[in-house]
Amino acid sequence: MTIRALFASLLVAAAAACQAAPDAQRILVASDAVRNPGRPFSVTVALTEFQGGKRVDASTMVTYSRTLAQSAQFATLVRFTAPARDTGKLMLKNGQDLWFYDPSTKASVRLSPQQRLLGQASNGDVVTVNLARDYKATLAAEEEIQDGDRKTRRT
Repeated sequence: MTIRALFASLLVAAAAACQAAPDAQRILVASDAVRNPGRPFSVTVALTEFQGGKRVDASTMVTYSRTLAQSAQFATLVRFTAPARDTGKLMLKNGQDLWFYDPSTKASVRLSPQQRLLGQASNGDVVTVNLARDYKATLAAEEEIQDGDRKTRRT
């Protein structure tokens, strides 16, 4: 086999591998790469709870995160911005420790990441920024969707 034929075979094999559907965990890893840019970042998180198809509650918060060099975990500060009753409240995750601060009582309380925040979302869901590390993803189904250019894609 010549070098040119070997190179062509490798190119065809690589193209075929790229066409194969990625597994669910690799999709989660790729989404983490988008959400964790490798430098400190912030993101606005909006949670909405529905019951019976109707909105019953909502909360908005700004999350600030950075990687802790010594452990490769994240330090995350969550500042609640809406509704008005929650404005100014804070959650801080430093490694495995999670704290809540309420300015109206000036009290700090240690929280469980599993404690429910709103609807089915827990405190840990909001402060966790590495889903591939914290969850084991499985592919439940595939569907066709329209992307931003209104082109149908199979996912």
